[in-house]
Order: sequence, then structure tokens, then C-alpha cells
Amino acid sequence: MSYEVEILDFAGRISNKLPAFINVQLKEGPVIDIISRVIDKSGKSPGDALIVFVSVVKYLWETVGGMAFAEMEKRDAFLEFVTAQRDSIIDSAVQKRMQVNVASRAFPLLDVINKKAKNLPVAVIELGASYGLIGWTLLEPAKILAKRDLYFSPGQKIAPNPRPIDHYLGLDIVIPDVDWLLACLYNPTFETYLRNFLKDIPYETEKFNLMETDAFGFSDFEPVKKLASQPFTLIVLTSFMFFQIGEEKGKVLKEEITKFTESWGAYWLNQAVTHPPDREERFFVEWNGERIIELTDSICSDWKWLTG
Repeated sequence: MSYEVEILDFAGRISNKLPAFINVQLKEGPVIDIISRVIDKSGKSPGDALIVFVSVVKYLWETVGGMAFAEMEKRDAFLEFVTAQRDSIIDSAVQKRMQVNVASRAFPLLDVINKKAKNLPVAVIELGASYGLIGWTLLEPAKILAKRDLYFSPGQKIAPNPRPIDHYLGLDIVIPDVDWLLACLYNPTFETYLRNFLKDIPYETEKFNLMETDAFGFSDFEPVKKLASQPFTLIVLTSFMFFQIGEEKGKVLKEEITKFTESWGAYWLNQAVTHPPDREERFFVEWNGERIIELTDSICSDWKWLTG
């Protein structure tokens, strides 16, 4: 089945986020066919399948071909490569998810935690944590801000007086490798920022744990229950993950999160995106289901409070 209309509609809405030559190639028949196959085999939405497809092409071009992504445009090699690697692209795009979770997404969360948790000891459990980049920023904002020019764009908004959290537990069904993280970024400047960040973060600390497990059933995961039994104010964090799992699965996970927060006196902090059919995407931070912040974009470069 072809999903051409939905794919091209979504491509038009995110055209400013992709390299110009990619926007042109997305209209080609072989590309539409591959993305349609990914949708049929994976159950991904057209939008999710499209952005994963582009990331997989970048990932395979760089890891298999051994060349920088910019070379693909210079060599006019996109369609030739996609055709030659068709089966590998489909297989990878069915299995993989967008997982970069850039560190800048932590800044509005620090603003929320400063206001909502005040001086209480805070532990964050992030579902769909990817590589834990948000977690590192929540734990070490002062150290990270000391090198902010290496990690973030000059216009990046920073939470005022960011207070570090006390513990972070990140959960993801598969922790991505660094090559996949970088493949999820198409802007060379942002890729440089991420490389700098990855080079500098400490990989061993008792306050940080990143573990492989499914978000579904997280409340029965022993490390979660152990953390919940300690004297922390618990916050369950989800960052732009619900658009990837679909409405039905999303409802199940939301019910589990709600039950967990009610049982443990915890809070749910969610970064969410809406996809209205007749307008541009909008991005929000929600606290226990209430929208309290509107974000400028998915990397959280700026934000405004809707309610305190």
C-alpha cells in the first residue's frame, strides 16, 4: 500500500528540518515505496517512518559507505544508494526509532523542577531515555553550562538558577550506539555540539543509571521499585516518545504512568508534540497531564510558561 499523500504532507511540514536535497528526493517513487513498506511492516505512522528512513539512510551511508553525509549530495548519490540498499534500509527502519533526545530538552524541565519541587530531593525516571543525554544535563547543569558554547547554539534559552536533580534512572528497550545518535541529527552544527557533549560527559557516577528494559511494565521493574522506596520526590519523564508508539499503546502506557504516580505520590513530566492536520506542530511540557509550558521547537531552544 502506498502512503504517498500522508508522507508528502508530513515532509512538507518538516521541510525546514531536513537538508534541501533530501526534501527533493522524498518525492521520488522508490523513496515513497520504501517508506510505505516500512509503515506496513512496522506499524509506524507516516511521519515517524519518514524521519526514521532519513536517519537510517544517513546511518548506513556513514557506517557502510564510510563517508560524511554531506558527500551524498555532492556525489548526487541518494537515489542510487537508496536503491542499492533498499532491503537493508527497510529492515533497519522497521527496527529503529528516533532516539537522540538532545540535551537541550533538559532546560525547560529544570525550570519546571525548580518551581514544582523547590528544595526537595528529586529522582527522575525517564522512559524512552535513549542515551540519557537529558539525564546528564539534569544531574550536572553547572558543569555543562560552563561549556555551553561547545554544546548549544548561541540562542539557546537556559533555565534560571538550574538546581541539579539528585538521581536519574533512564530506561529504554535498546540503548543506541553513538553512530545512531549522530545519524538522528541532520544539521552538521548540531552534530558537532553532540560530539562535544559525548566526549565530555562522565560515564560513571552513582547518581546516573541507564538500563535496557521496556517502558511498558516499568512499574514492576525492580530498580524502579527500589528507587521509589527511597526518600526522593519521584518524577516520571517522557520526552516526545508518544508519537512513536501510536494511540492504542500510548493509552496503555499513560494508564500505567498514572497508576504509578498515584501509588507512589510521584509526578509525571511529559514533553509532547501535537500534529494538527491544518497547522504546524506545537510543542508543550505537561505536568500531571496539564500543559504548563509551550516550547518553540522539539530541541527546546525557547519556551514560555502557560501556567505556574
